[in-house]
Amino acid sequence: MFTSALVMGILTVSSPTLSECSPDSQASIVGRATDVETGEFLYCEYHFIAADGQTTTVEYRKDSSRLFAKKLLRYSGDNDGLDLARPEVEQEDFRIGEKRQALWRGDDMLLRYKSSAQQPWREIEVASRRIDVVDGGFDVVVRDHWDELVSGKPFVIDFASPVHQRSIKLQVVAKERADCDTPETGEDIADDRLQCFFVEPKNRLLRWFVDPLQLVYDRRSRRLHQYFGVVNVVSGEGEAISARITYYYNS
Repeated sequence: MFTSALVMGILTVSSPTLSECSPDSQASIVGRATDVETGEFLYCEYHFIAADGQTTTVEYRKDSSRLFAKKLLRYSGDNDGLDLARPEVEQEDFRIGEKRQALWRGDDMLLRYKSSAQQPWREIEVASRRIDVVDGGFDVVVRDHWDELVSGKPFVIDFASPVHQRSIKLQVVAKERADCDTPETGEDIADDRLQCFFVEPKNRLLRWFVDPLQLVYDRRSRRLHQYFGVVNVVSGEGEAISARITYYYNS
């Protein structure tokens, strides 16, 4: 769901009871996804971050061994550093052949999507000035604008969506802890240490019809603890799904 920026500033090792998602010594981050309604286990995420920070590979597994989808993130940059909020993305679901891509073409980004192996590609180019966030770049926004967000100032972003074939205007807003769905906190993090953010449509009318994405952070480390909402993998039948993903970190 998010970028290698999440690893920055990690001070301790979480020791989760992952059950289905066995720890992997090579993975910097492990996520366990469950159904938002039933709590049923859905899949594991394993994030492998290159030593130079320029690529991240995310493996989606039904358990610790059964791989069903894979994503590659590539970060480019200049003298100011890597552009962690706007990586190139190539993702494939091996069960049905669904593919999502976001690829830089000069000053434009090419958004490509196919819903299954039998369907043709749909694609569109979007100017870079209309793209602030790609894939899990929300995390970079939260980290870079933490103080102004928690002071009550929303931050507006343009999110590149290969699925929707356009850039979507969203806003990130800090919320009271009670506004978020109750997360499954682990023993290593107290509930009163958690900070909630919503990612929601900028348009007020649309907010009546679209549920926000919920990002729950540990205030102390400013790292993502849980994600709640529609995820970037589909069901085995190709349907969109919503999940609660709890993240665990290796130092």
